[in-house]
Amino acid sequence: QVLEDMELLSAFSTILHVPNLSTPDHLLSVLEEAEIFTKEELTSLHAKLQGKRVFIGIKKLLGLIDMARQVEPSYRVPKFLSKLEEEGGLE
Repeated sequence: QVLEDMELLSAFSTILHVPNLSTPDHLLSVLEEAEIFTKEELTSLHAKLQGKRVFIGIKKLLGLIDMARQVEPSYRVPKFLSKLEEEGGLE
């Protein structure tokens, strides 16, 4: 809507409306496809996300994934979770 209001919509060839991710399983599916975390790290993330409320847009999540790629592997999971909470994507 913002791009339409600013008359910038024509600058893009395709528009995809993607609903926000709203469950830990949605989030984990994207993380698995991104191939950034090991199986052990994904298992750890799965355990830490259980019972939590997730609500994040795909673009913001992809930004967090890019940030996590730049973090030392041993700090990746805690940093990712911390940033996810800071961005309001995890409660």
